[in-house]
Amino acid sequence: MLETNSWIYLDLEKTGCTFLRSKLISLFPNSEFLNSEKHMVQKFKSSKIKILTIRDPFNYYFSLWSYGLEKRGGFYHQINRINPSVCQKFYGEKNINSFESFLDFALNHTARYPFLYERWLPNGFDIYSTRILSMLIPKDERAKLFIEVKGINKISDFNKLIIDLYKPEIILKTETLNSDFHYLAQKGMMNFLKLPAQWIEAFPINAKPINSSKVSFDLENSTKKRFLSKKYLDLIEKKSSISLELIKIRNNLMKQ
Repeated sequence: MLETNSWIYLDLEKTGCTFLRSKLISLFPNSEFLNSEKHMVQKFKSSKIKILTIRDPFNYYFSLWSYGLEKRGGFYHQINRINPSVCQKFYGEKNINSFESFLDFALNHTARYPFLYERWLPNGFDIYSTRILSMLIPKDERAKLFIEVKGINKISDFNKLIIDLYKPEIILKTETLNSDFHYLAQKGMMNFLKLPAQWIEAFPINAKPINSSKVSFDLENSTKKRFLSKKYLDLIEKKSSISLELIKIRNNLMKQ
């Protein structure tokens, strides 16, 4: 995360965080940042303004998988180190069978990273949701939350509780990150950042993403969908519903 005295950017993996981190770091002196460790979770709950980047769940999983097709990323390397045969099953071919094998694992694995379970969450979450929750919920809140959610049976009720307690003030959608940032800045909703005058030059609205998978970047969304059956599309939507709820909040923010 990037943390200052007044705001925190929760740099959720695979959501354009490398790009946004680099822009924010370039705009402020190093002395502004209390913490700049990448993907660091919050230790304590605070009243600081939170910024989160969020990605459509299908695009998220396609990007995470396609990154591994290029033999890149910690997710790929950890699976390959622990179980090469499983890694080959997920990434051996660029086709629907490999992607759906990957999803069978990722959608049923309550962990931020392969084989490293988050014991404070009930089983049944997917990797994307677990990563989101890990960024939103500070460590000092997790034991209390674990007890509170034991009686919740509906995922919609769980999502509502999380959003009520930990909703970020600013949510930027990965697919429209630059235009979201510019729009909110023009509306005065980014004033808390105290952006320097040159921020527009440093953060052009048409800037290209960085650290992205070439496979994912080269394919249009309509083409990507050929890698999935409707069954898996529906399953992604169901399992990753917390991301969709946060995107709804972002959409409402854009309408203000």
